Amino acid sequence: MALIRLRASSIPRRPGCLALSGLAVRAFVDQPQSRMQWPLARRFCLRALVLISVLTSDVRVHPDGSAFCLLSRPSLRRDVLAATLLLGGLATLVGLVVAAPILFWVVVATLLVLVVPSLRLSIVANRAHTVLAQSSPAKPYVGVHTVTSVRRGAGRELMVELGREADAKSWTLVLDAANERLADYYAGLGYSRRCPPVLMPWGERAVRMSRIPTMDQEG
Repeated sequence: MALIRLRASSIPRRPGCLALSGLAVRAFVDQPQSRMQWPLARRFCLRALVLISVLTSDVRVHPDGSAFCLLSRPSLRRDVLAATLLLGGLATLVGLVVAAPILFWVVVATLLVLVVPSLRLSIVANRAHTVLAQSSPAKPYVGVHTVTSVRRGAGRELMVELGREADAKSWTLVLDAANERLADYYAGLGYSRRCPPVLMPWGERAVRMSRIPTMDQEG
């Protein structure tokens, strides 16, 4: 199998942010967490969340555009963009207060209806997330999340190449397998369990896993 290239600068015609968020909707819209997190307007809310994540994360995309994942690591660009999005949203609300007060309250009420279930779920899941976080490596690591694939085998190819990149850059990778079946899948890609399965509010048992660079393994 030919090596695939994941860096954004080397991928011709990489799918745009909207296209990537659409892939995530196809992959995750019917998952237990999504159904509990957004009982209303699930596709819209999921797309909006993934779109923001894509804009504020490092992206790795399969060459054929059928799979991608997001990386969380320190980045000035990410922090500036996140602050810009936040300030832009606040400025929009302030503008509505001045120019169209009635529309402002309609927007606020709509946001509350859509966001409150997600906030409630975050509060309920806080303890489980704390347990997962406590099992993270002590040294700096790169978080892997929103691993998305809509073609059989593409996700694995993507993660294999990400492992090669991590080895070359001495990255320790950390991710949360959503359930024990996925934990077994990631174990086959060199990831090790860092904690027992943790029961999440939506009924699945998540497992925090890590992959250390090959050179560190040999050392």
